[in-house]
Amino acid sequence: MKKTIVIDGRNQLIGRLASNIVILLKKGYTLKVIRCKDLVFSGRYEHVYNRILKKKNLKTRTNPNKGPYFFSNPSSLLKKIVKGMLNKLNKSHTLLFKSVECFNDTPNRYIYNYKLFLKNSHKNYKLKPDSKFTKLYEILPKFGWQDRSSCTESNSKNGIRSTIYSFNSKKLNNLISQKYY
Repeated sequence: MKKTIVIDGRNQLIGRLASNIVILLKKGYTLKVIRCKDLVFSGRYEHVYNRILKKKNLKTRTNPNKGPYFFSNPSSLLKKIVKGMLNKLNKSHTLLFKSVECFNDTPNRYIYNYKLFLKNSHKNYKLKPDSKFTKLYEILPKFGWQDRSSCTESNSKNGIRSTIYSFNSKKLNNLISQKYY
């Protein structure tokens, strides 16, 4: 494996972030995504709620325990989306999936790491200024997710700040835009 990259998930569109994660995984990077609870779905709250509710209510007639499974945890939801973008028949893709870690908050071991800001999946760059969007921490409590962020609130109280690097540089933009075969 190459280098480990820590990606800040705040205000990132969830589908675009997942596709960028897959591209970086195929390049050989290990990825850690922090602040998954701040990921964004584009669309009004009602539309996003109905879309998720429709997926959650899918069942098989013979045995409902056989799936499909719905994850109400934001980090698990992102991992499921990334898993759906990888080819499950390819063994190397299943190994790639193991090199992604997602966290709802910022763990203490990644506080001082440089965090990557993916410009090509950020809501301010991809959505129009008057577009509606819904954050995961607003909608997933309706489906059973309980936010347990009290353990990491001490970091923000202490005033610990970390450096966020933008994904503007030509070197990193070329990394995503390169073709892979």
